[in-house]
Amino acid sequence: MPGAEPLQELIILDVSQGIAGPSCGGYFAEHGARVLKIEPPEGDWIRKLGTPIAGMSSQTIAYNRGKESLALDLKRPEGRA
Repeated sequence: MPGAEPLQELIILDVSQGIAGPSCGGYFAEHGARVLKIEPPEGDWIRKLGTPIAGMSSQTIAYNRGKESLALDLKRPEGRA
């Protein structure tokens, strides 16, 4: 189908932090995959780098573009459920 995104049928769980992992998840999102970014309650450590723009670092905006985000505390039973 012309114009269809090649990865539109995929759902990716991105549980990475920093730069390398989130940038890979971003590539999946750019090609149509639904990418769910799972972060700890305090957020990915990269959120604290640099000057915030609208409450987020420019790195967070760049490496997590096109993703949905969810904070989960996987150390707690409620978070794992």
